[in-house]
Amino acid sequence: MLQFWRSFVIASACHMASPAAEQVDTTNTDSARALLVAEPAPADSASSAHIVMSIGTLTVENLSLSDTLDVIIDAHGVDPAGCQLKIAVDGSLIDIVKILPGELIDSCDWDMFDARPLTRSDSAAGPREVWQIVALAQGASTQQAPKCYAFDRPATLAQVVLSSAHATNVNDTAAAIFFYWESCRDNVISDRQGASLLISDTVVDRITVAHETSESGFPTRRGTPDECVSPRAAAPPRRLVAFRNGGVVFKLAVDTSDKDSASVQYRQID
Repeated sequence: MLQFWRSFVIASACHMASPAAEQVDTTNTDSARALLVAEPAPADSASSAHIVMSIGTLTVENLSLSDTLDVIIDAHGVDPAGCQLKIAVDGSLIDIVKILPGELIDSCDWDMFDARPLTRSDSAAGPREVWQIVALAQGASTQQAPKCYAFDRPATLAQVVLSSAHATNVNDTAAAIFFYWESCRDNVISDRQGASLLISDTVVDRITVAHETSESGFPTRRGTPDECVSPRAAAPPRRLVAFRNGGVVFKLAVDTSDKDSASVQYRQID
């Protein structure tokens, strides 16, 4: 089934205009919430059809972290029926322990979900940790249709289990988790009809990403590059996906009532 999805993606041509990238101050939690609530439709959409794909933002007081971060899909005017995503971790403060299927996969009875770390060479350039997520509503050999393709609200596509057990001496430091492109097959979404792929329109960093990449080729964190354009495509992909990167913000909080102890709190920003 995974091979079927890869074959489908490879057979489809990628098409886009250059994506825009901007940074948002994550210390303002109201701004972070607003990004998820009031996203504009991508620029080339003649209608309201668009998808916002977001990695959540987690604020942790003190260093200890053992929690989950949501990958959220918010579809408007289009039914997603499959996706192939690639996410990466910036720096060494956090590890991805595993990635679990979210409520969309379980509640809608999607046919397949697969998440795995990709092998990275110690000498290879790029992020320290990269994971691939593949999900299908209905496989090529499956007769039973899924119960649904999307909700009328943002829904969790995947849950990223994180740990900072290995990290020490962190004070007001952030660790970004971001979408990452190493080929034209990365970070693409299939619509329900399967006639075309939906690809990046914009990419926004809500936590500063120290890892810089190419803006015009692979690897990149700035969206599908122009080299994926195929003028011969019968049904070129549509630039309808807004990607929102997230991550973890560490803030040291000392309990002044007991100077020998530190308080640890977790808060999920919707």
